[in-house]
Amino acid sequence: MNGPFKIGDFQVGTLGSRAAARVLLGQRRSKLTRLQFFHSIRGPWLGEGPEPADVPRANPWVESDGKLFRVVYVPHVWIAREEAAPICPECRTPYLRATEYPNYPLVGYRADCMDEHIPDFSSSG
Repeated sequence: MNGPFKIGDFQVGTLGSRAAARVLLGQRRSKLTRLQFFHSIRGPWLGEGPEPADVPRANPWVESDGKLFRVVYVPHVWIAREEAAPICPECRTPYLRATEYPNYPLVGYRADCMDEHIPDFSSSG
């Protein structure tokens, strides 16, 4: 076979046609703009078994209007100014001081370990 392949080069339903479709879909998706929406509100645990640790996590990518979207959860806590910064319960990374108001007794900290818990995390995405 010379030159780039096309799905039509393979008989429908064969391993070759399915592999070609996966490659083409992967190439198409890799070129799409990716948008990540960040939030810090932990919803109720609706899954089976014990509630997982409060760590950063991301929903799967969803394609819409020629872009890929997903929601990323980043834990955020308010603690007294005199208390030490909290740490991630799984990877032990200290939280980052994120929000501070003059004359307010609490300081906001957010998890700073998204890349540890979300394999394809990119702060530029």
